[in-house]
Amino acid sequence: MGLILCKIHGESGLIPYVSNAIYARFKDASQKSQPIDIAVVNILLKIEENYSIEQKYYFTKEEFDFFTLKNRYTIQTDEDEGSLNTIMKDKFHPMCVKCFNNSMTETGHANLL
Repeated sequence: MGLILCKIHGESGLIPYVSNAIYARFKDASQKSQPIDIAVVNILLKIEENYSIEQKYYFTKEEFDFFTLKNRYTIQTDEDEGSLNTIMKDKFHPMCVKCFNNSMTETGHANLL
């Protein structure tokens, strides 16, 4: 994925698929401990017939419903990828993976990691 220079953890892994709303909630100390409903969208990228990669995209439940997202997408063609990119465009903010994991655990969502 990549690396990020985190103010808390220093050089750390990067999770790119955290929605802007989740990022804002986790970074705002006054909201960090507030309950939040999180929805996970699983993306299966079929690279070759016998090889695929699965990625998790994290949204608030409100975003998930507002954007009428599905729980799972399978990307097999360039057309599939283009359609998904249109849906997902400008909805994410990268985050330190350690900060994200800590925030998910603190809000009771460790099971979604």
